[in-house]
Amino acid sequence: MGLSFVPRAIAAFMAEHDQVQISLVVHSSREVVDLVVGQRCDLGLIVLPNTYPSPRAEKLLATRMLCALPAGHRLQNQATIRPEDLQGEPFISYPQSIASRQHIDAIFAAHGVDRELRLETQLSLPMCAFVEQGLGVALVDAISAVEYRGQGIVFRAFEPAIEMDFSMLLPIQGPVSRLQASFLEHMQRFIEAQVPAAHRF
Repeated sequence: MGLSFVPRAIAAFMAEHDQVQISLVVHSSREVVDLVVGQRCDLGLIVLPNTYPSPRAEKLLATRMLCALPAGHRLQNQATIRPEDLQGEPFISYPQSIASRQHIDAIFAAHGVDRELRLETQLSLPMCAFVEQGLGVALVDAISAVEYRGQGIVFRAFEPAIEMDFSMLLPIQGPVSRLQASFLEHMQRFIEAQVPAAHRF
């Protein structure tokens, strides 16, 4: 989210607020929570499974993970991909340290599906690049699917649905400033315009 989608959103915001100064620093979601709690930043944006607790969060988007397939894959004509469809497939995963990895692994284990785990990366955009190169299939968040510009990849719904929440964290103490409120409203409008309704809950 922080590598492409947020910079585009910030550019649109600055076009409307030409005096504002913004510093964008990309951290893990857990580090962002710590920064906001410690009042070391004005706001934070996180994406995590919806069970993750966070302080004073404004949900921007509830969306579902999508299955990324290389163009021409045997499953590309299916509208929805299910765990059993991926039996034996080379699969590109998030590292064990990322919460969604455990959730994804648990779903495949519950369905008795074995995948060939070949690659790991903590970011969805390089994951999509690996998929486009034919190195495997993956489950990625909807924002990354919107942002990926490669041509050799298709995205399909995945069931059972894995929800991902995109939220803005605001300072715990003190009122929300007019600029923070304005940016929150801007992000809500930007997401509404950019993310297809089919990807949302």
